[in-house]
Amino acid sequence: MPNTGYLQTISRLVAAISIYFPLRYAPTVFNFFALLAQLAPLSVLLSARASTLARLPARLFFGLLYVCLPNSFEIHMNVTNAQWHLAFLFFLVLILPSSDRPWRVFDWVVIVIAGLSGPFSFLLVPVAWLLWWERRLRLSKALAVSACAAVQVAAFLSMGGTPRDHGPMGASIGAFSRVIGGQVVIGSLLGQGGLEHLNTHPHFARYVFFALTIAAFGALCLTAFRGSIEHKAFVAFAAMILAATLCSPNGNGTAPAWPSLGHPGMSGRYWFIPMLACLVTLAWLAAGRHPLAMRVPAVVLLLLLPIGVMLDWKYRPFEDFRWREHAALVEASAPGTAFEIPINPPGWKVRLTARPRSNP
Repeated sequence: MPNTGYLQTISRLVAAISIYFPLRYAPTVFNFFALLAQLAPLSVLLSARASTLARLPARLFFGLLYVCLPNSFEIHMNVTNAQWHLAFLFFLVLILPSSDRPWRVFDWVVIVIAGLSGPFSFLLVPVAWLLWWERRLRLSKALAVSACAAVQVAAFLSMGGTPRDHGPMGASIGAFSRVIGGQVVIGSLLGQGGLEHLNTHPHFARYVFFALTIAAFGALCLTAFRGSIEHKAFVAFAAMILAATLCSPNGNGTAPAWPSLGHPGMSGRYWFIPMLACLVTLAWLAAGRHPLAMRVPAVVLLLLLPIGVMLDWKYRPFEDFRWREHAALVEASAPGTAFEIPINPPGWKVRLTARPRSNP
């Protein structure tokens, strides 16, 4: 059953598993699988399998960036956006060799679940075939990624799904630079808090965003010529996510989409992988054999990262809607009784219908 244009396998799978537990434990089940999805890329990145990417200290550093990444509160610890962590995991299992049987089984499970959750199999099809062409990926895996994309297309065409709410685009160079230079570059370094502060000085911020957008395109070109195949693939993946976001934004139907995307805290899930690609590229520029004119700015920008981490480290606690009390009421009600239970964010509700109790 597609929603917003693609399948939501991970969300529906976790929901199906939660049914086998008492209703009061459903949030715990959801949180457990959200945490599992969030930790999975880190466990792969720090395994011996990833030694082909970089030495362990470099991978530990990148793992720290992954854990502490600012401007990303929207995707932490919730199954709805776990697909973005799975997308990163999806990419890792494609670029990392798997020699022993447990890893191969793990890879196929990830390809199927992540490939059928969200739009990422579409975007990773060219990456998969590029890696196959470079003899970095088995033909069977490239075919599997393509098959997942084909299933997504077939499901949407045959079963339909809730379409995206498209309003006016509001495309402009200024709005584009607020997304690239603001949400991606400044967001990855100074976080949402720093971005909000910078936006209190709109004229200065405009020049900063534009300059950083130009610098980002320069780094993109340099990566295309001098980066490793893994680096090129990751930056290409991030660029395709940004292109898809700007071409098909999920707006509110009235406000122009591009200017809205530039607001701090807006649509943070779309910037997650592009922000990781930005930090990887900055680290590559700072530590690689590049001219001093490239290394110094990269080091200076990376030194801003602790500010963003500190500003975005704490999240406001969720409102307590007393789920256990509502769950007890549902479980004690006659089968067929319908309920609307408030959930976070405030104003949202989940509709449940009591079912017959199982025999002990």
